[in-house]
Amino acid sequence: GGTANQLDGYSMELCGGTHVRNTSEIGFFKIKSEGAIASGIRRIEALCGPAAEAYIEELAIAEKAQKSVLLEKLASLNESLVALGETALIAPQEIKTTDLKSLTIDAEKLLKKTQASAATGQANDLLSGVKQQANGIQLLVAKVEAPDPNTLKTMVTHVASQLDASLVVFASIIKDKVSICVQASPEAVNAGYDAGQIVREITSELGGKGGGKANFAMGGAPNSTNLEALLLNYFNDSKDS
Repeated sequence: GGTANQLDGYSMELCGGTHVRNTSEIGFFKIKSEGAIASGIRRIEALCGPAAEAYIEELAIAEKAQKSVLLEKLASLNESLVALGETALIAPQEIKTTDLKSLTIDAEKLLKKTQASAATGQANDLLSGVKQQANGIQLLVAKVEAPDPNTLKTMVTHVASQLDASLVVFASIIKDKVSICVQASPEAVNAGYDAGQIVREITSELGGKGGGKANFAMGGAPNSTNLEALLLNYFNDSKDS
């Protein structure tokens, strides 16, 4: 209803049609998106002509940037893999961005698996350093190599599972900062060891903080100076006291 060209009707739509003499006037055409806007109705958004060409150029630039980031990340992952004795996952020269993303994800998964295996092996090697205390508790204190706090935690829980009445204390320098993890068995807790207190006191000496429960605790500190000496002296002092 309403008068033509007057927009005075009770129901009005503004036409967004092409209004061209022939399709050549439209030029290049690129769909940006499409989706449902109501039941049985879908909306398509598109660009044409110079705007479409500019949009394609923007997509190409964004994809190139993403590909550069992925290649850099893959190179870093491969460097870590090779350091652990694994074979690098090399991207072909003309790899698609989607395939490169998948390859990078595969490299991440392989690195995590390799790091976990290496951490378990390192932890097993440390079992020979367990010291039997006069109170019957098996004490293992060591500075270890761990890529992240979660791996450090895995190493501690793995070693603790191999021991009976025990106190396991592992510390590692991760990205120039100290991470420490302590696990005490029920027997160790009953003997007076408190994992939370141990972490708080050691990290405090290194300018950090941490804590937890009597049977398990973690913490961190920015100062890694004399870490090994601090660990050794801490438990020597505890033994003497």
